[in-house]
Amino acid sequence: MPSEKNALASALRSAGLTFDDCGFFKLNAWFPVLLIGANVSLVSWCRSSVATLAVAMMPVPEAKVPFFVITFMPIIAIVCTIVAIQSIAAIKPKGAAGRIRGGSVAKLGLPAWIDRLQQAQYNTWECCICTVCTFFVAVSLGLPDVLFAKMATFLLLIRVLYVFAYVLDLDFVRTLLWLTGINTCLLTAFAALFPESVVPMLA
Repeated sequence: MPSEKNALASALRSAGLTFDDCGFFKLNAWFPVLLIGANVSLVSWCRSSVATLAVAMMPVPEAKVPFFVITFMPIIAIVCTIVAIQSIAAIKPKGAAGRIRGGSVAKLGLPAWIDRLQQAQYNTWECCICTVCTFFVAVSLGLPDVLFAKMATFLLLIRVLYVFAYVLDLDFVRTLLWLTGINTCLLTAFAALFPESVVPMLA
């Protein structure tokens, strides 16, 4: 189980890479930097041989990769729930697992990482909505299979990493991953809506 005070989280906070003390000015100063990072990482991924290899390693053909990702996204959320419930049951076996709704994890004296895992689950469900909406646009308007598969695979990777960043309390990394995931979803739809301008930027 993750330590409540892991070294990596402490190091990032010491370097000022945290939003724990975030105010209006710090948030807006960092936002353009994070957005640029989100775009650069997506473009670099789509143009890399690693993306081609990752798509080839998926358990379905290229054309089905986006549908596999849509199917797998809720599984990530469900696994978060199962791990949280099982952990609670192991730590507080007397019925605590049935009383984790409504932010009661802290009230039960449970480790904070379980609460963070629960929050990652909720955020994953929210991302599922965004994924379905934007992928629907991409499918309906015929985004090229190769690019679509690379972007979908990237989103899946980002969302898996997001859960670990949340549990480990790496709030700066978590925020970057969250923004990268949202950016990937939106650009998937925009690439289908405006292929003449967006696709060349990605491919």
